[in-house]
Amino acid sequence: MTNCDPRIEEFMEAVESGQIRASKEVKALVSHVRKCFREEDIYTDSEQLTKYIGIAKYFPFNELFPWQIFVVGLHDCTYWRKAGTPRWPDLFCMLGRGAGKDGTIAWEAACLTSLYNGIRGYDVDICANNEEQALRPVKDIVEAFEQPAYTKKLKKYYYWTSEKVVGTTTKSTILGRTNNPGGKDGMRLEISNFRIY
Repeated sequence: MTNCDPRIEEFMEAVESGQIRASKEVKALVSHVRKCFREEDIYTDSEQLTKYIGIAKYFPFNELFPWQIFVVGLHDCTYWRKAGTPRWPDLFCMLGRGAGKDGTIAWEAACLTSLYNGIRGYDVDICANNEEQALRPVKDIVEAFEQPAYTKKLKKYYYWTSEKVVGTTTKSTILGRTNNPGGKDGMRLEISNFRIY
């Protein structure tokens, strides 16, 4: 499929061949995604995905999991050709303990507030049941950015404190918030439908 990035295709082939063990839901998802790329006028912005993958090098990952590239490639880098809007604006992931939830949230939040997304004021709110959970991905970003080898370079692109991270080019902010509906009045949520359980 010429309109689909080879890295997304690679994950789908691994699921279809059984190289990656997958649930029936993941197999159905792969089948659906393949059908969409075949029948719809959509495409993956491979350059944007490459730049997003490049941001991952600042995090303490040995490497990204294939599912992470698949998910971010579809959620953040696949667009309707005519409208230029995301094909899959909503993301729901149900993952077990230790599968990389916080790391994925931290990495994707850094991508979405970066100059590679390019949307000014694209604020990311990380919501959880308690403050510790909500702030964990923010802390992961801060810890990654404060590695001595990267801090000087990253300060050109991000400003951070212990509680928030701001993309300097887009003025986009990453914040952790607790799951308190009464406290969210008036918020401008750009990524309100991003949830990983």
